[in-house]
Amino acid sequence: MGTFDAPWCARHGLEMDDAFYEDVEGWSGPGRLLRVRGSVEAGVPVLITHGTFSDASTCVPIAHFFGQLRPTYVIEWRARDIGWGHVQRFDYTDLAMDELCTAFAHVQALHGGSVHFVAHSGGGLAVLLALALKPDVAQMLRSMTIIAAQATWRNPDWRSRVSVAGMERLGRRIGYWPKRFLPIGPCSEAGTLKSNWVSWTKAGCIFDRDRRDVLAMVRGQKVPSLVLAGAADHDIAPPHACQPIAAALGAQFEVCGTATGHGEDFTHPRIFKSRAAAQTVFPMIADWIAAQ
Repeated sequence: MGTFDAPWCARHGLEMDDAFYEDVEGWSGPGRLLRVRGSVEAGVPVLITHGTFSDASTCVPIAHFFGQLRPTYVIEWRARDIGWGHVQRFDYTDLAMDELCTAFAHVQALHGGSVHFVAHSGGGLAVLLALALKPDVAQMLRSMTIIAAQATWRNPDWRSRVSVAGMERLGRRIGYWPKRFLPIGPCSEAGTLKSNWVSWTKAGCIFDRDRRDVLAMVRGQKVPSLVLAGAADHDIAPPHACQPIAAALGAQFEVCGTATGHGEDFTHPRIFKSRAAAQTVFPMIADWIAAQ
């Protein structure tokens, strides 16, 4: 499969999705279920999803890598065009039950077996809810890899706390967190979803709508799990904050940085979307998946 060429797409008037992804037949949403065009037909499929403020374009580097190895799909959440006049209200439980569980079942039916799952940031939190609330999800997953996800640590820096508090108030009023104030990714994000995360970090606990401890609910599940953290991810998902998820899942845990053989100490975005990640992080995940 050829390298994704963004300038070529622009010259020919194509959107990224037109050139790189195709919509999966029979999928009715919410969100989008996409397949990497030209990805390998044989093997156990891998489903990839992004985090908050992101969309399918964020997944292009890792999806391109895996598309050369196995059937590769991307789950793009609903409301990637959220903004003034078109607000959608949903939370992590909605993502877990609708986007994730439905996509797992759909791809499982297409390929006749369980699937591998790879998620960055908020996508990793959603799969925890899926496992906690729908135990048979574990039978759909051959493995799962969670990259740079946490919701039990609250950044102690006062500037961060003031910024988050201000954004949450704005999000409650207008229904979303505008991307122009938080240049984390290409999309604005649903205020209800971000309020979910803020409430967890304040409580130091990921809880469901009935306030049950999600990490306690998934403890002892049998899905082989890999949890990765970026050595230079200081503000969003620092390594120590990712460890509770790894411990609850009984996962293999690795901090990705120069001390562990990587080319750089990865930040929150670069562990999922960078040339350096394609050199060491993606191959490490692929090798681990192949062993499951």
